[in-house]
Amino acid sequence: MSRVWSAARDVYLSEAVEQSLAEGLVHPTRLDHWRLVTSLGR
Repeated sequence: MSRVWSAARDVYLSEAVEQSLAEGLVHPTRLDHWRLVTSLGR
């Protein structure tokens, strides 16, 4: 029997992300302030 471990973490965008957004770079802003975000894989 095997176990698959996944990590979940809270997402908070940093000041550096805010600055790069102002410069036109793309970031996943819809995830800002989400709790316990996991990967899409199973």
